[in-house]
Formats: sequence, C-alpha cells, structure tokens
Amino acid sequence: MNNNLFIVKATDTDTNENMEYEYGCLEHARDTYNILKRQSDIENLVVLEYDFASKKYHLVEM
Repeated sequence: MNNNLFIVKATDTDTNENMEYEYGCLEHARDTYNILKRQSDIENLVVLEYDFASKKYHLVEM
C-alpha cells in the first residue's frame, strides 16, 4: 500500500483559477506536470508529495 499522495498545483493566469490534481503515483503526477508546463498561461506549477505516515508535504523536484 502506498502511503503517499502526489499533488500537482498550478495557477491559470488567464482565469486566475487555482488548479489541484491528486494522484496515487508519481508517474501520473509527472504526466500532468509535463502537460501543464508546456502551456503559456500556467504559473506557480509544483508537485507536492504528501506522506500519510508523517502527515507532511514535500516538494518533488522535476
């Protein structure tokens, strides 16, 4: 069982919408990250890893 959740967060500068996507594995989070980083209207793009055991967030390097 995976004790981590991967969260992709970003802001759409055209609409000022904050986006958040949650995945159970890093591969799916990385796919979403790569799609979003190619778009010109996206900023503040990060991937966070939430560890359920420690209840802490960690920034994932891409």
